[in-house]
Amino acid sequence: MIQNTNNGSNVNKDNIPTSSDSDTSKKVPKTADERLMVAVRIRPLKPDEQQRCLYAINKKDVFLEDDNNEKYKALRQKRGSDKQYSFDVVFSEDSTQEEVYNVTTSSLVKDVLNG
Repeated sequence: MIQNTNNGSNVNKDNIPTSSDSDTSKKVPKTADERLMVAVRIRPLKPDEQQRCLYAINKKDVFLEDDNNEKYKALRQKRGSDKQYSFDVVFSEDSTQEEVYNVTTSSLVKDVLNG
């Protein structure tokens, strides 16, 4: 059973605050290091792949080129063909595993190891 106390907080029968007692309006804004990062990595073409359809424009934007595949043409009648998307960081097909790790994951691993 959850009871509402005089100060407006909710407690269960053992007088323990419940999750509905948390006040999300008082959360401290996250720093740049604590925000979610969305990254994309364009992999190199496989030997059996003929043509690339995704290109890194710069370190933040990619360009998706429509492949003009007849199989999907009916589904795409109302859409434009080429699209541009933005991310926090874009890695081209020339990027190394070490570069991707250093930018996206190394600080997270250090924080976990440091507690």
